[in-house]
Amino acid sequence: MSFKRISLIILILVCSKPLWPCSCDWIGPFLKMVKGSELVVRAKVLKYFTIKVNHGDHKAMDIEIMEIFKGQEVKKTIRVWGDDGALCRPYVNEFTIGKTYILALYKGNENYEEDDYAISNCGEFWLEVKKQIVIGHITNKNLKMKRQRMKLAFFNGLLRGVLNR
Repeated sequence: MSFKRISLIILILVCSKPLWPCSCDWIGPFLKMVKGSELVVRAKVLKYFTIKVNHGDHKAMDIEIMEIFKGQEVKKTIRVWGDDGALCRPYVNEFTIGKTYILALYKGNENYEEDDYAISNCGEFWLEVKKQIVIGHITNKNLKMKRQRMKLAFFNGLLRGVLNR
């Protein structure tokens, strides 16, 4: 192969978006994941947000904080970044606009706003809240088990107990 072809191939590989998706194992239920998270909130999804960058779209969601269980945040509305196809995060369209979730978040490591957050997909980092019932793998140690349902008031006490240990 000529030097030009090799150089072109190297340039394409270096400058392009990774061709393989993130790979991570499910490492545990929500009550395990919250221990390492920076911010744990009950929040309502307000809208999706997209920016265009060289290698594709990056998508986020704006959420309205209803309750803070762990961490500190002065803003009532924050931005949470999801997956772009190569990160170990859920796509934000998995979260329905107008619905409420309990989310275990960490500070985003992108070069966006320094006070933005991200959510992982490598464990149970979010739970759905429907009519005062929390739904998801709250304590299940096996992803194949049926999603648990728990009253919000009972869950709040359980969560606070885990976070205060």
